[in-house]
Amino acid sequence: MLGEAEFATDEEAVSFAPPPECGAEVTDDVRFTGAHLVRATRAELLSRLAEYGIHPE
Repeated sequence: MLGEAEFATDEEAVSFAPPPECGAEVTDDVRFTGAHLVRATRAELLSRLAEYGIHPE
């Protein structure tokens, strides 16, 4: 699952604590933007997730 959060101020963004269910912070990884995700194969997605230590079953 991919989640997204938006903030009105930089202070809100800095103070945000993601829930423990969040597996990785991918904000700066363009491969996880909509345009890239929609074109990615399952193998590519699994490889990207593995780089973040996530190994779905």
